[in-house]
Amino acid sequence: MHASATFARRWWLAAKFPIGADETASLDQIALPNGPIPTTNDAGTDCALGFELGQAALKLGRPWPMEAGEESEPDVAPDYISELLLRIGSGPAVQFLRMGFLCAPEALVEVALNAPSRLPAITERLDKLDDALIRARIAYVLEKGEALPTIFDEGFVSTLAAGRKPRALP
Repeated sequence: MHASATFARRWWLAAKFPIGADETASLDQIALPNGPIPTTNDAGTDCALGFELGQAALKLGRPWPMEAGEESEPDVAPDYISELLLRIGSGPAVQFLRMGFLCAPEALVEVALNAPSRLPAITERLDKLDDALIRARIAYVLEKGEALPTIFDEGFVSTLAAGRKPRALP
């Protein structure tokens, strides 16, 4: 765990992800810590935290599961990625957080272009993400300093199925 419990608690209290709650999805449903985004100064941990934020941004594009046979039109108006990047900031202090964040949409594009048959499994995993799970995953990364299987990994589902859901910080 990061040396400062205050640091972890700051992330925990600020990071709320009620995406899809009340049938809405908007950028303000990803609340980042106030002030400069705190980093752990550990490249792997910061990258993992960034990836969790990237998955939350992807969830904004699919806030609730689709019904069988239901189709959706892409909403190209909101630019969640660049807006969140502005909120994360730039510079050496947040470079690994930014890199991890950008890896999530990059991975989705790569899968869509090179292995589109994997998309249904990925969207099914994305549908499982909710506020409690995203916050628990961030708490786990902060506590253990290691990444969890992502929506792009088969292990994402087995982690949930095995009941090893990351515990939340108090």
